[in-house]
This record gives sequence, structure tokens and C-alpha cells, in this order.
Amino acid sequence: MDNTAKELIRAELNKHVLHSGSQVKSAAKLKVSNATVSKIIAGKDDGLGDAMWVKISKQLGMRLDQIWYHADTRPAIKLRGYFDDARMHGNVFGLVCTPGSGKTDMLDNYVKEEKNVFYVKCERHMTEKELLAKILQSMGIKSNAGTVSLLTSIIKERVDKYKQPIIIIDEMEKVRNGLLLLFIDLYNALWKRCGIVLIGTHNLRDRIELGEARGSIGFNEILSRLGGKFIEIPTPDYDDAILVAKTNGVTDTESLAFIANGAAIKNGVVDMRRVERLVHAWKQKQAELEDQQNEEAAA
Repeated sequence: MDNTAKELIRAELNKHVLHSGSQVKSAAKLKVSNATVSKIIAGKDDGLGDAMWVKISKQLGMRLDQIWYHADTRPAIKLRGYFDDARMHGNVFGLVCTPGSGKTDMLDNYVKEEKNVFYVKCERHMTEKELLAKILQSMGIKSNAGTVSLLTSIIKERVDKYKQPIIIIDEMEKVRNGLLLLFIDLYNALWKRCGIVLIGTHNLRDRIELGEARGSIGFNEILSRLGGKFIEIPTPDYDDAILVAKTNGVTDTESLAFIANGAAIKNGVVDMRRVERLVHAWKQKQAELEDQQNEEAAA
């Protein structure tokens, strides 16, 4: 059993102990020894076999077959490369991803693995203060009091306390033009202090490039600060679908091909959301077959 599954079980076990009132009560309910519970919570569980982990997970009502594992697909590798560049050198990028590229999975994984990564997702009716407050919240500060200028200054002060910080702003194509212009202020305040990455669909790129072509105020400055262009992240393909399916437990060639073909959109491009749904359906079928076999063996 890998560390991801173990950490999920450990987190659930901690909750169970809290709700039970003590480790002793929790152990009794789970039908395992108190020593086993203590070892897992303390992280001193090297001697525990997979069978015990599986037993505890089932007693906790967990479905290990539903855990989703990150895979380094071509889009994921490209995204990581630009995130690392921005984080380590204080650079600024505008990245374009197609829907279903696996971007969210990559972002979640990057935030978990790296330090000082501050990630926010935009919403349609978000104001300037709300976006700045979300950035501060990602830094552990709950504050939306004060002016836009004051909140920007607080962000500036905070990033100076971190080593190689990066702010990743996702789905910025959803916001109004005035909020797009806030990027200019963030860039000016944080230049070389903090990496900044804007991520969106082609709509974000087209909107800013069209605004720049029409001479809309500030749009030429946005594009200039992004190095004059948006960078296209490659779309996932058949091999990426196979890699993700294998990483998440699919083993036989026939099932792998079925999933990759079922997730195809057109011209060799696949939708990673479809891959995830098909893999979960496969896992569910495997679990049902296993339960059926267990029942037959016990009969």
C-alpha cells in the first residue's frame, strides 16, 4: 500500500478517535488493538502489513478503490515546468489549457508537494477586494478589510517573508475587465519578489489579445507583463490516458484501451474528466466482482 493511501487512512483514523473520545474506544469500535491505533497516529507504523491497513480502512468505511493518484502526463509536466520557473526565478506567465486537460489535478498535486504555493480560483462575480482577500487567505491570513491598495501592500509584505513564493490565479477568464486590470497592480507590487501564473482557457487569451488589438485601456500592459503572449499547454493524448489509468490501478490491456478510446474527443485528444469517470467505473466493477467472489468462497 502506498503512502497516499496510508495518509488518508491516518487522517480518517484521527477523526474517528476524536469522535470516539479516546484511542481505546476507537480501537474497540474498529476491532483492532489500541497499540495499532497508537502506532498509526504516531506515524510509527513501519511494521504494519497491508492487510491491517485494509482492515482498518474498511472498518472506517473508506473505499481505497476511490482514491485518485496523480500521473505525470505531458500537460502536467509542462505545467510543473512553468510553475517551477515562476517560483524559483520570480517570473510571470500566462498559460492556456483546454478543458479536460487535467489541470486541476496537477494544481492540487503541486500545492500539496511544494511550499509557498498560493493558489486561488476566480469566480464570475468576484470583486478586486475579494480576489486579494482570497490570495491572503491562501497565505493563512483572513482579511478583506481596507482598500485595494492596502490589501495589495499586505500581500507584498507577506511574500517577502517566504522563500520562492508563487501565486497561481486560475480561471481568470471568468472575471470582469476591471478585475483583469488588477493583475497589472499585482505585477508592479510583486515583480521579482514572487512568481505569478495566470491560467485559463483559450477565452482568456482571446479576450486579452482582442482587447489589446482594440486599444482597450490596460490590455496592452497585461500582455506585455506576460511576455507578449500566452503559452499553450499541450492537450492530453491516448498515451496520457493510458498512463493515468495505469497509475490508478487499471492493469489489463483491454480495459486500458477501452478507457483511452472512450475518453477520446477528436484528433487524438482525450478528456481527462472522461478518463477519471471511466477509471472509477472500472474500479467499481472490479470491487463488485471481488465481493461476489468472496461471497461465493464463503458459501
